[in-house]
Amino acid sequence: MKTTLSNSRSFFLGMVLQAFHVMPIQAAESNRSPTATKIVSIDEIQFTIPDSLQLSKIADEPLIHWPVAAAWDRDGSLVVLESNWNRESVEKQLVSRPHRIVRLQDIDTDGVFDKRTVIATDLSFSAGILVFENAIYVSAPPSILRLEDLDGDGIRQAVVSR
Repeated sequence: MKTTLSNSRSFFLGMVLQAFHVMPIQAAESNRSPTATKIVSIDEIQFTIPDSLQLSKIADEPLIHWPVAAAWDRDGSLVVLESNWNRESVEKQLVSRPHRIVRLQDIDTDGVFDKRTVIATDLSFSAGILVFENAIYVSAPPSILRLEDLDGDGIRQAVVSR
C-alpha cells in the first residue's frame, strides 16, 4: 500500500531522521492490555510501531542532510532545520553561522519528497523550529529568531520585533 503524505504526518520525524523509535504507551491501569506492535525495517534500522500505523521513508540524502528539527508548513511542505555537522565549537559556529533551513515538497504527490529549496542560511547553532502563520521561528540559543519572506522570493529573512 502506498503511503501518502497525509497519513504519514503522525510519524514524519522518524522517517526523516531515520532513527525514530515508536513504542506503544504502556497502560496506566494494569487491567488494560498494551497496544499490539510490529517491527518495521528501513535501511537496516528496526522500528517498533503500533500495528495500526505504517512507517516509510519520505526523505533521504541527497535531498536532506543532518536534520535537526522539522515542522509542517501550511501548504504541506516539510520545513527542516539542517546542521552542516561540522566539528567546530559552539563559539565558532556562533560566528561562522553554518546552518540552514530547507523546504521539502512532494511535487508528484506520491508521499515521498522530491524537491528541496534552501529558504534560510547563515544560522548560528540552531536547535528547534516552529512554523506559525507566515513566520518560521528558530531557537538558536541564546536567541529565538522570527524569519519571514519579506520580498516574495521564497527566501526567509530575520525579522526584528520591537
